Amino acid sequence: VGGTVFLSNVTGNANISIDTNATMVFEGDGKDSDVRLRNRGALRLSGDTRFTAGLQNFGRLSVDAGTKIHFDGDELAEIGGDGFDNAGEIEIGRGGMLVRQPIRSVGDQSKMTVDDNSYITFDLDDDKESLIGGLGMGIGVGSQLMFKNGNVRFDAPVNSSGLLNVTGGGITFQSDSLH
Repeated sequence: VGGTVFLSNVTGNANISIDTNATMVFEGDGKDSDVRLRNRGALRLSGDTRFTAGLQNFGRLSVDAGTKIHFDGDELAEIGGDGFDNAGEIEIGRGGMLVRQPIRSVGDQSKMTVDDNSYITFDLDDDKESLIGGLGMGIGVGSQLMFKNGNVRFDAPVNSSGLLNVTGGGITFQSDSLH
């Protein structure tokens, strides 16, 4: 049986698994978190947090408006399940991010950034599409935005000092701004 659990001000390291019928709201307080999250249910991130351990999403993942999340561990952040709804700010650090199910980064203040010397790989099913809107996406120096499969639509600016690496899939730029 499912339920909703609220976690706030989590310190130390832990492995947290969210089961299929459960919902967890992780309320960050601006501090680093060494919590390793494995989601098969619903995970909602709010507040500001720098995650230094891995994330595996096989359920529903969402980031609230006004939230700043930094995935900054050495481990890959993996987006599967029902994908990822972002209304806040996401920063992808040195471990990188693998997107197997769509990201929907929409909302006036939604933004994604790939840090210097990091990467994000889109490897979606052929019929799936990710949407990057809001304030768009920034790609740091020495970073890669990789497209292997599926479709990615940019309805907002892409500001890149890195490499766009296309080996498959489809990319659509709807915005007038590609830098």
